[in-house]
Amino acid sequence: MTKKRLNLRNVVKSTVASLAVLMCVTTMQVNAANVLVDFSTLEYANNSNTQQGWNVSGIMSEIAAAKYLVLETEGVGDNSDGFTGIQFIFQGNDGDPAIIEVGWTQRNLNGDWVSFPRAEGKTVSIVIDLENAVGDKYDDFIQCTFWARIIIAYYSGSLPTAFENLGLTGAYLTDDFAKPAGAVDLASNYGFIFEGSVAGIVKPKDKENLPMEKDSDLSAGWNSSYEAASRTITFDEDWNAGRGWWFGSKDCSDYVQVVVEIEPTDAITKLVVLYADGTENEPDVFAEAGETLLVVNLDPAKKNDIKQIYLQRETAGEVVLVEAYLTANSVTSISNVANSSSFAYYAGNTLFLNGFGDVQIYNINGSTLLTQQNVSSVDLSALGKGVYVAKAIVNGQAQVVKILK
Repeated sequence: MTKKRLNLRNVVKSTVASLAVLMCVTTMQVNAANVLVDFSTLEYANNSNTQQGWNVSGIMSEIAAAKYLVLETEGVGDNSDGFTGIQFIFQGNDGDPAIIEVGWTQRNLNGDWVSFPRAEGKTVSIVIDLENAVGDKYDDFIQCTFWARIIIAYYSGSLPTAFENLGLTGAYLTDDFAKPAGAVDLASNYGFIFEGSVAGIVKPKDKENLPMEKDSDLSAGWNSSYEAASRTITFDEDWNAGRGWWFGSKDCSDYVQVVVEIEPTDAITKLVVLYADGTENEPDVFAEAGETLLVVNLDPAKKNDIKQIYLQRETAGEVVLVEAYLTANSVTSISNVANSSSFAYYAGNTLFLNGFGDVQIYNINGSTLLTQQNVSSVDLSALGKGVYVAKAIVNGQAQVVKILK
């Protein structure tokens, strides 16, 4: 899959000390914030020349954790006096067939016009408050992990595309930061526009989903095929077949594990990580018939250059994927996770256990929010919107449950 990149020149990937130096040598306003996702790493999802955007289904946990989407512009763009109407558009669903469907929804960020001087060499940032802009569809939208996109529409100007007329040089998710002096509010509490940029420490993602939405996403393999609509890999031969993700060379230094969850099957399934030097993960990782979780611990000396990740099956047949991702937070820090049966699940703001056990709840940064012992359920209604991880231990066995609120 070919990815286009924007020129993110104002994201500082060093320390707060480096940021302080930058603020001393530049005249523009620089606000410090954690950058959660750089949109230049995402696949483009253009609806037309005047409606341009990104595929975001793989970063919903980061969207849920973010406060703002920042669009950084530079130069005159289409008008030195300001911006004509800017629209924020989003849509998505949670699967095929979809249970949750968010149709094409657009918000007028600044009405017909907002005055704001633009000039060559000047950086102007458009800051979109995600929760307010998505509005009453927010809870549904952050569950659209199968297919989703964010589009920026800009219809004015003589240049060929919306991004060119905006003068867009960068886009990224950030946590909260103070509104700078002189900022101009967007419509309906959707955010603000200010002269300058948001610079901060680029925070490595806690999790990176491996794509599964298109047949071509699992392009690597032999004696096998993949159907994205049902997320099904079909293996034509016993063991002598494989199917997975081809990278050629992928730096996974920020992560410690590859995790693949599958639906229960009637044969042994194997997960393989192939490194650039031609070696594979050790020891071999298998899921026995009926088991659903495969976890490979990445080799610290080799994870900066991974060639391929793929699955194999003991006998010809099918394996249905549920989830596949790279993670910075080990899901096997508690023993027996890979061999435990499903005894914990989340529904209706409550974590339920099949029996009595101990529970810990973490946020996506790994901080412990709640610990309870000898319980059969835990009320989580007090937690705000976001992504959480629950670790439950019942009868000496452990299970990890991802919670999306």
